[in-house]
Amino acid sequence: MDKKGRMVIVGIILAYAVYQMNKAFYLDGDIMWHYKTGGYILSHLSVPKHDIFSWQPNLTWMPHEWLHDVYLYLFYSTFGIWAARILLVASIAAPIFIGYNYNKENIVDIYGFLIYIGVIKLIEASSFCVRPSEVSTLILVMATVLIIDEKKHKDIIYFILTVLFVNIHGGAIASMLIIPVLCMFADLVIFLVTKEKMDVKANLKILLIAFLGSLINPQGIFIYKYTTNVFFNSYIKDNILEYKPLNLNLAAAVAILGIMLCFGASKKFRELKKEDIRKYAVMLAFLSGGIAVRRMIYPAYCFLAIFGFQYFQEYLISLNILDKDHTILQKHYKIILTTCAVVATAILTSMQIKKPVLGYVDYVKDEESDLTEAANFIKENDINDHLYNHYNIGANLILLDVKTYVDTRCDPFIKEFSGSTSLADFFDITTGTNKENKPVAVLWDELKEKYGFKYGLFDKEISLDREVAYSLKLRGYKILFENKGYTIISVEEQE
Repeated sequence: MDKKGRMVIVGIILAYAVYQMNKAFYLDGDIMWHYKTGGYILSHLSVPKHDIFSWQPNLTWMPHEWLHDVYLYLFYSTFGIWAARILLVASIAAPIFIGYNYNKENIVDIYGFLIYIGVIKLIEASSFCVRPSEVSTLILVMATVLIIDEKKHKDIIYFILTVLFVNIHGGAIASMLIIPVLCMFADLVIFLVTKEKMDVKANLKILLIAFLGSLINPQGIFIYKYTTNVFFNSYIKDNILEYKPLNLNLAAAVAILGIMLCFGASKKFRELKKEDIRKYAVMLAFLSGGIAVRRMIYPAYCFLAIFGFQYFQEYLISLNILDKDHTILQKHYKIILTTCAVVATAILTSMQIKKPVLGYVDYVKDEESDLTEAANFIKENDINDHLYNHYNIGANLILLDVKTYVDTRCDPFIKEFSGSTSLADFFDITTGTNKENKPVAVLWDELKEKYGFKYGLFDKEISLDREVAYSLKLRGYKILFENKGYTIISVEEQE
């Protein structure tokens, strides 16, 4: 790449970084209990096997992301809010740099590469947060490159990467086993078409190595219990956004269709070379997974960004849109600039219209915030015994050292782990799945009787909490605390 091309790359990355660092960007709400878990592990020098954040007794918990929690705590404690900003920018920028380095010998036009990245990002525009998945996905990408390109010492490196993966994001460890399976499937396609000999032994060896590496974690073989129980829990799939199918807008759907057509029409794909079919199998599998379960769209974005460009470029060359003497920008600058403007507008708009998640540790800890004021009242008056809270603010309460009824960790509150039906009972109210069509206030009273709530912390921004709090007030239950955002009511004591 010439000096001008490098400056373009650097300029775009820096501009994006500045934009992220100055706008009210969004973090995943889970960051708060991840942060507290990291602090707990470092102070106790052990990974908890039972719940430490809820007032409910005897709950099993599997903190499968413990290593992420540790470095997040250290990073955030050292650098504050800038840690989150840096991690966020790095997670989004990394696939661009990896994609360029992976394709640099074959890139005809750097402008075309950046435009392609922009289109891919449109597909994944909803994911702007600091999560274990960003780091684990980059590990997954490196592991995939090892197998596809048949790098030296791939066995031992794949083992090390698997051990890192399972301790950073153990709930998704199946991904490391899926890659060699996809490669075996791709090799089978090659064999059926070209009769090229399959190296079954090498793929099975990688699969065995990945499985053995996955066992090196605090939970051992039981790490797979998390994956199966959570992913197949109907309440989680039906009520938690990241487990639901991806809702594609028209632009993203057209982008996906166009990209996949480019792959299919590319010269290399038609030649059915092993490494190309392997790449295609990986991209298609994770893109399908990302459409089916939206939390998997980030891996799909990374694989498309890194593996997909060569096919996109070849397709443009086959259409005489791109050649080695003329760049895309020079030949079709009006169309390209218009496309870039539309894509940029769509991405920026999608980010701005999102509702902010209370994800800043600093924000939640602010002594002047309404929730902090309510949390301090709870602790000062010792009323954290059998306290009701809405699922959405559970992580916030964990950060503020208030014991929860339910929170976004999910696994302690499902039957498969702890025998608890807390999450299912809560979602029955919020989703209206109760077949008797009882009023929300009546359903909440039944929940109160089952769990023995003594106090309720109600968020005025949440419709369920507003309705229940209003009902309790009408019936004369004692209001212990109230500010602009929250109400605390004694649900056993009446005025």
